[in-house]
Amino acid sequence: MKKIEQLREQIDEIDAKIVSLLEERERTVMKIGEEKRRRKIDVNDDERERKILKRLKRKSHREVFKKIIEISREKQESGFD
Repeated sequence: MKKIEQLREQIDEIDAKIVSLLEERERTVMKIGEEKRRRKIDVNDDERERKILKRLKRKSHREVFKKIIEISREKQESGFD
């Protein structure tokens, strides 16, 4: 059981890093959204989204990023956190 607890602690540390990176990504997404609004550019950028997904080899990673992209697009459209 001790081994499982140690591994779970590693997962918790990894999760904290992921959350930190997601927060950094979100701040950058919001800056891009502000710039798009300023320039009156559409939030949707299908080509950019395809490029992001294409560089991911695992289907599970693509599914996660599809959701991240969806949430990012919603945040850019709303302009709120």
